[in-house]
Amino acid sequence: MTSRHLAEFYMLEGEVVIDTLEALLDVVEDGIRTTLRQIVESSSPRAIRLRRDLDAISTARTPEGEVPAPATLHPGLVSAAKRPFTRMTYTHAVEFLQSHAGSEQFSIAPEWGGGLSTEHEKFLAKHHTGPVFVTHYPASLKPFYMLPSKADPSYGESTPDETVACFDLLVPELGELIGGSLREHRLPELERAITAAGLKKEEYEWYTDLRRFGSVPHGGWGMGWERWICWVTGVPNVRDVVAFPRWMGHCKY
Repeated sequence: MTSRHLAEFYMLEGEVVIDTLEALLDVVEDGIRTTLRQIVESSSPRAIRLRRDLDAISTARTPEGEVPAPATLHPGLVSAAKRPFTRMTYTHAVEFLQSHAGSEQFSIAPEWGGGLSTEHEKFLAKHHTGPVFVTHYPASLKPFYMLPSKADPSYGESTPDETVACFDLLVPELGELIGGSLREHRLPELERAITAAGLKKEEYEWYTDLRRFGSVPHGGWGMGWERWICWVTGVPNVRDVVAFPRWMGHCKY
């Protein structure tokens, strides 16, 4: 896993050799839940210190000198560490949102083919009381390099239009935490996708060469570091957890 600086936030990224989206979700979920279990259950000095730090941020403080219990941590972390994440396709997510549109005042109507807004993402995670994987979005919403769903052996649904083997991981009160996909590893299909996206093949030769001279089925994901900090600490605004904040007129060069 690597990190890179993008404007005012960091992305933690991973790439693995893997051939189905379900297996990729397993890798991501296991990483998140293992980390959370270390936070809420471990008796190591580092974990105890971390719980004390989180307790200091929390509105419900533990008496001085006592080790913070998991119950004092931000709501939902203990549950997320112990309970499997919900999984649903984009199509099912849209149908679910539409079925609740009468009782919920969404500012953007949920429709198949449109992106899920932050209010949609938060609603899905809140309703399922924990992290939710939403998978197989329409290809029109995603980059050209994502593998079509029909090429994913673990996918068996029919949809109104072509979808890709991708996912977003949504968490309560925040929305999207992680996004990822299987990658198109087949050279002819990748070249067709570049053309269909209206891009120039010669500008992506460095990328297609990765397939031309050898590739394997693989997938990856990116997680917003500040979003992770917001979720774990319960701090509601990402601006309050940015390590190196930037604002208009601040940068001299």
